[in-house]
Amino acid sequence: MKKNVFLIFLVLFIIPTLLCAKSGITASFKTGFPLSGTSFGLKLGPLNPYGGLDIARVSGSFESSRTDWRYDRSENKLYKSYERSSTFDGSALLFIPHAGLKFYFWKTYLLGDLSLCIPSVDGKEKGKRIYYNPDGTIDDIAKWEYKLDKEDKKRINDALNFVGLTLGFGIEF
Repeated sequence: MKKNVFLIFLVLFIIPTLLCAKSGITASFKTGFPLSGTSFGLKLGPLNPYGGLDIARVSGSFESSRTDWRYDRSENKLYKSYERSSTFDGSALLFIPHAGLKFYFWKTYLLGDLSLCIPSVDGKEKGKRIYYNPDGTIDDIAKWEYKLDKEDKKRINDALNFVGLTLGFGIEF
């Protein structure tokens, strides 16, 4: 019994006081593309619990086009029957709250960090479709402009949703 009490006392009180870490408030700032954020923590001896928020902004554009050709046997010639072009512009804003803990040994530390991604997406597609007759005249023209609907946004949000776990070690001067 005395051995267990001494071991608990050693682990909880003696070893943490021998480790090189000071008390105080910690702050971390990240700036740059595409991720920026901040975190704040409280250094309690060898332990440093922290939490923060990162924000990522991502946008992109995608263009596509397609042309179909057909062969007219009666005229014995190749003609353009269909032409389609479209552009999709989209953006995502990712909110990534995180919380973690650093455990210091002298000047090195171990860390564990848990993060959650909360995305917000938006986008639209614009395009034009042209059908041609065999003689080269235009048969029909259709233009469209669509914004992402709720179902599309949900599908993209589900793809961007994640829970992350970071484990690591480091050295501070």
